[in-house]
Amino acid sequence: MPCTKCEDGKYKWGKTGECEYSSKEACESANSKYSKMKPTPLGKKSYAEYEKELKEFNLSKAERIDLGIMQDGERANKNVRTLITESSSKIGFLDKIENDVVQLVKVIKGIRAEISKKLDIYDSDVKYFKDAKKDVFLIGDNLSKEIGFLNTTVEELTTASKGLGVDIPGLKAMKKTVTDGRSMVKTVEKALNSASLPERPSQSF
Repeated sequence: MPCTKCEDGKYKWGKTGECEYSSKEACESANSKYSKMKPTPLGKKSYAEYEKELKEFNLSKAERIDLGIMQDGERANKNVRTLITESSSKIGFLDKIENDVVQLVKVIKGIRAEISKKLDIYDSDVKYFKDAKKDVFLIGDNLSKEIGFLNTTVEELTTASKGLGVDIPGLKAMKKTVTDGRSMVKTVEKALNSASLPERPSQSF
């Protein structure tokens, strides 16, 4: 029980003691025998019995603390193991997607290379097409001119044949050639009007 200071400056032992000591040291010295005493807890036979039960209580409390820590540790251990498994699974899935995309890019690059080759062929064919179309136009133009010359000759020979009253050899074949030639001119004109190529495909995709 501690010494406490009174209002008049003196000290007393505990709450109910008299203010009779001039200093705290004098108070504690006079009551040293009381400070060494271990009071017996209520309902106990001895202080030793109380100490034993207190020790057992503290041990039980420690065991409860240890049990709580173990439960927390087991829960955390389970969570870590679960996350390790999930991480491994996701990493495997990540690797699979990466490999699939790498292979896909190779395929796409191969397709692009093939498309590039096909576009080169397209460009060459377009050039040949334009040249051929120009040739058809020139041939058709020459054909029209030659038909005009041949038709003039046929008309002159027809007039002479009627005037002489004789058949001129080859005149009939010439007339048929004029007819066939005019038909071909129409075919050439139709071909030139309808000839076209689709627009060049885009290389990007």
